Amino acid sequence: MTGLPSLALPDGTDASGVADIEFDAYGNAYAIIGFAGNPALRDSVIQVPDFNYLIAIENFDGGASWTRLVDLGAYELLNNPDGQDVNTNIFDLLIKDNRAYVIDAGGNDLLSLRAFGSELELETVFPARLTTNPFTGTEMLQQSVPNSITVGPDGAFYVGELTGFPFQEGAQVYRLGAEGQPEVYAEGFTNIIDLEFDKAGGLYVLEYDADGFLNEGVTGALIYVSPDGTTRTTIADDELISPTGLTIASNGDIYISNKGFIPGEGEVLRIENPIANGSTYSLSLSPFETTNPFAQASSRLNPIDLHSSSLCG
Repeated sequence: MTGLPSLALPDGTDASGVADIEFDAYGNAYAIIGFAGNPALRDSVIQVPDFNYLIAIENFDGGASWTRLVDLGAYELLNNPDGQDVNTNIFDLLIKDNRAYVIDAGGNDLLSLRAFGSELELETVFPARLTTNPFTGTEMLQQSVPNSITVGPDGAFYVGELTGFPFQEGAQVYRLGAEGQPEVYAEGFTNIIDLEFDKAGGLYVLEYDADGFLNEGVTGALIYVSPDGTTRTTIADDELISPTGLTIASNGDIYISNKGFIPGEGEVLRIENPIANGSTYSLSLSPFETTNPFAQASSRLNPIDLHSSSLCG
């Protein structure tokens, strides 16, 4: 499929475009077109008015056949639920029970709409918290920047956060309770970019930059949290360079989109899951080969999950 809105710097970095794709129970495809910034700039400055939309993809025949469903940027302009600066960066899409759920990393919220109509509902806002500015030593407010959502073994939603400046250790995984309020499920991560549960209830957390954006290096990490939350195991680290997404296959193998922020170098890695194999130290990692160009470019397609969006809220 071609002709979808996108934008990048001349060297290919800082790309905005399709951030995620999902299929409903009938096989219909939907995607979100991301853009990090004030949505009021889409027409006047960026000149890509289709950014920040949820769209329906009508077919994959190689052409541009898609329909706008709802303008998530307009919702941020009108409502700004977190009360911070007007900013949107729709980043992750999940479809459950005929409802689409969209994580807005820039707006720090979770939005939804039923049957893919036009009426958006606010599910929750992810709270900012006080931290210390490493450069001035003064107290400041750090935004959550939620960017990943999955369904847990208990049927609840779990959301990972990147965190805003100063991007240090302290990223959390939230569980949304019965009233939709975020409750901390696990903490102490750095720059979370994706997460997923396995069949046994273990949680896999993918860190985009394990040392934090302000430090040198771009090495990520994949961390396993046991179902009871008492044990954490680092499954991969040095092999991961700016990883941007993961999914777990039915046999337990883990697929990670690697070098996702480096133009022309993106790859998909397959990890033979040491947890699923009953070990916590054996690791086999290899590039995943595919001849399907659509699979190479899309996200949330088992076994490939790629994100292409600006990271910061």
